[in-house]
Amino acid sequence: MNRVVVNYLLCFCAGSIFSLGAIAAINQASWLPVTLFGNRELAAVFRVVSPAIVAFTALVLLAFYWDSAARLASRVLGTGTPTQRSGPNAADRGLRSQREVTAVRDELERQLGRLIVLIASQLKNSTDHVASLKDTNAHLATVTDVTEIRDVVQSLIEKNETNERQTRDLEQRLKEAQDQASVLKQRLSQAEKLASLDPLTSVANRRRFEQFIADEVQRSHQLGTPLCLIMTDIDHFKKVNDRYGHSAGDSVLKAFAELLSRSVRGGDLVARYGGEEFAVVLPQTPMGDAFGIAERIRCTFERNGGVDEAVVNDLGRMTASFGVAEIREGEPPSELVRRADQMLYEAKHSGRNTTMIWSSATSPSEHV
Repeated sequence: MNRVVVNYLLCFCAGSIFSLGAIAAINQASWLPVTLFGNRELAAVFRVVSPAIVAFTALVLLAFYWDSAARLASRVLGTGTPTQRSGPNAADRGLRSQREVTAVRDELERQLGRLIVLIASQLKNSTDHVASLKDTNAHLATVTDVTEIRDVVQSLIEKNETNERQTRDLEQRLKEAQDQASVLKQRLSQAEKLASLDPLTSVANRRRFEQFIADEVQRSHQLGTPLCLIMTDIDHFKKVNDRYGHSAGDSVLKAFAELLSRSVRGGDLVARYGGEEFAVVLPQTPMGDAFGIAERIRCTFERNGGVDEAVVNDLGRMTASFGVAEIREGEPPSELVRRADQMLYEAKHSGRNTTMIWSSATSPSEHV
C-alpha cells in the first residue's frame, strides 16, 4: 500500500482515539467541573450540556477527517471519472493523433527555418570572402615593398583558413539540420497516417473519407471518368452488442472492415463512416463493376462473416446491406453521398441483405 496512505491512516486513528478519549474523560470525570467552576450547580449544568459538546466535537472531527481523506484519495488515486481511467476512447486517440500532426508540422517548419538561416549565413560568408579577395587583389596592385607583400599574403592565408573553418562548420550544421528535417518528415508522414485512420478498424476515418471523395469527385469531373460510391451497413448490429457485448461487436466491425479492404483495389478507399456504417469509394469504376463488388462482399459476409471464421462460429450468420450510386455530371460530393446513403436506406427497408443501386437519374433499382 502507498506509504502516504498508511501514514495518513495511522495519524487518523491516533488523532481520533486521542480526541474522543479526551472528550469522554471530560464528560465522565465529575471532579473536573467542580475544580474548574468552583460550585456543584454549575458543574451539574456542565454535565448536562457536555453530551452535546461531545456530539458536536465528534461531528467536527468526522467532517474534518472525511474531507481530508477525500482529498487524499483524489490526489493518490486521481480525479478522473471511471470512464476516463479505463483508457482513452477512439475520439481521444483521434485528437491525440491530430495534435501530434500539428506538433510535428510546427517542428518541421522551425527546422526548415533553421535551414534557411544557415543557407543565408553561408551565402553571406561567401559574399564577404569574395569581397575580401577583391580588396586584397586591388591592394596588391599598389604594393611595392616585399615586406608589405608578405603581410598581405599572410593576411590572405589567414582569411582563407577562417573561411574554410566557417564553411566546414556551416556544412556540418546544415547536414545536421537536413537529417533532423528528414526525421521530422517521416514522423509527420506517420502521424498524418495515424490521424487519418479509424483506431478500431484501421481503415480510413470520416475525415479522410471526406478529403478523398472531394478530390476524386473533382478529378472525375475534370477527366470525365466514372466514380462510384458504396455505402454499407451491418444488419442488426445492435443485437450483437446487446447479446454478446461490445467486444464481440468490435470483432465483427474489424472482420467486416478487413473484408471490405481485401475486396477493393489499391487506389480505392474503404472508410468507417460512423458506427457500423462503412463507405467504399471506387474511382474510375462504372456502376456495373461497383454493383459486382458490392454483391461479392455481401455474399462473402453472409457466408462466413468476413475474414474471421471465429466471428461466424461464435455469433452465427450475419448479413449486410449495400447502397450504390454513380457520380453525375457536375454533382458535388455531398450529393453523391446522399444518393448512396438513400440506396442503403432503401436496402434496409426492403428486407436487408440487399444491394440497391441508383440505376438512372431519377429512380433507384433493387438487386438481390
